[in-house]
Amino acid sequence: MSDQARDLFLGMNAIALATLLLGDVVEPEPACGGFDQVSVPVRVFGGAFDIPHIQTRCARLAAALPDGRLDILGGAGHLPSLEQPKLFTERLLTVLADLDRPNDHGAEPGP
Repeated sequence: MSDQARDLFLGMNAIALATLLLGDVVEPEPACGGFDQVSVPVRVFGGAFDIPHIQTRCARLAAALPDGRLDILGGAGHLPSLEQPKLFTERLLTVLADLDRPNDHGAEPGP
């Protein structure tokens, strides 16, 4: 992504995060189910400065998955991969490297 595009995203995100909430947050109906059937590890990334109800949704998603984990990135809002690209990349590479290690149940990683 170009620096110009990243700056545009960051500027737009800053405006959205600085805007006061206008009314109550309405929790939507679940868009899909079957999270308990997901058989692969899932890492849910979120930003420490994101809107509270988004942080809550990230936590709920991670908790609903059999092998879901929540990873909150400090210094980031709604777009962690754009706001903290180095930190995000480091965390993502760690997640990918962990796929090559045996899991907690002693099973070996796949091919």
